[in-house]
Amino acid sequence: MTLLALGFAVGVGGYFLQQDLPSGPWIGGAVVVLVFLAVPWPALRLPAAAALGFGWAHLWACGVLCEPFPEPLVRQDLTAIGRIASIPEDGTRATRFLFDIERLEHDGEPVAFEGRVRLSWYRQQARQEDSGQPIEQDAVRLRAGERWQFAMRLKAPHGFVNPGGFDYERWLFEQGIKATGYVRDDPVPVRLAQGSGRYWLSRWRQGLRDRLVNALGPGTPSALVRALVIGDRGGLTPAHWEVFARTGTSHLIAISGLHVGLVAGFVLLATRWLWTRAGNLALHLPAPRAGAVAALAAALGYSGLAGFAVSTQRALVMLAVLLVAILAGRTLRPAAALMLALAAVLLVDPGSVLSYGFWLSFAAVAVLLYALARRLRPAVLPWRWGHAQWAVALGLLPLLLFQFGAASLVAPAVNLIAVPLFGLVLPLVLIGTLLTLVGGWALPLQLVGQGLELAYQ
Repeated sequence: MTLLALGFAVGVGGYFLQQDLPSGPWIGGAVVVLVFLAVPWPALRLPAAAALGFGWAHLWACGVLCEPFPEPLVRQDLTAIGRIASIPEDGTRATRFLFDIERLEHDGEPVAFEGRVRLSWYRQQARQEDSGQPIEQDAVRLRAGERWQFAMRLKAPHGFVNPGGFDYERWLFEQGIKATGYVRDDPVPVRLAQGSGRYWLSRWRQGLRDRLVNALGPGTPSALVRALVIGDRGGLTPAHWEVFARTGTSHLIAISGLHVGLVAGFVLLATRWLWTRAGNLALHLPAPRAGAVAALAAALGYSGLAGFAVSTQRALVMLAVLLVAILAGRTLRPAAALMLALAAVLLVDPGSVLSYGFWLSFAAVAVLLYALARRLRPAVLPWRWGHAQWAVALGLLPLLLFQFGAASLVAPAVNLIAVPLFGLVLPLVLIGTLLTLVGGWALPLQLVGQGLELAYQ
């Protein structure tokens, strides 16, 4: 099973090394033949797994690339009807959001294009469909899931190719975005429906964001709390990210495996402790399995709170592999668990192989498994104190230099303090948020927010 998982992952990764979009029929034929031949000949099972991974990646990529935005319509006036597919990011000059196009027209004629686009609205006014009256810019509040009719101009995704710069086009492709553009004010945009539809989770998270902003106000504390609770990093400025990058603490702000693992681990230990003291409950369900169920539910809930971002999905799938093994009463070898988690992540989202976080997260787990698997304790006290942090810092250094061309020299020392401290702060942030949202008591969260700002300073 481990080799098959590795073969599937190699197939997915190999697909994204292609310079041109491969032929779908040829891929489908090769997959069918290899899978058919692998039944009587076990030696072909590894190539068959790789072919399945290659074909699965093609299906994912084809959803974005096989029906691209029509080139003749670039920068033409278009009319689109669809729904807001993300929490809008309100900036000083524009509001940016994802928009799922249901119908697109050009000069009154339908255009054969559907899918997700990223829009900027330098808005002036809009009108309600029921009244037709203009709404002033300050009164317009976009909500996730609303159905709108926009006049817009679109273009195919592209970005700059400056060395060392952010690969914007790669990021758009990873997010499944087919085009980018902006909303025009003539004709005036029209809100067609205010319901959230299938975007109820984004609407709910937007409501939580608004309540957190009202409780904490603007500023660094509010931005840090929102990033840690719901994965909303819109309040963080480039200056914030510069500090995180230079100190090697960006991984503490973006909800990922560390956050999900802390929440799941805390719930797992607490549930096991309570379950063993709950009388006859342990006779019906062993405490380790009860803890695994509770931990999986907590990880799922926290991932949903973060909007199931790509990094959160990856952490959730990796954790689910281990917890399901506990529920099944199986003991997985570390290498086998890592390979199964790798295949599971790529099965859920093949495009995650394009993410830098994908490589860093799996590399970090591999380094930790190697460094912490020894039975003898390190003899040197500083190494013993921050064994995990030193191992990750040194183990990921080549990968960081290869991907970003830079690495923080102070990161190991900073993380020796920041990571253990963060393990205490995150539960306090979540408990304070719960008291604020459920009990209406904002003081604990405000105190935690001030503590976060002090730590940032």
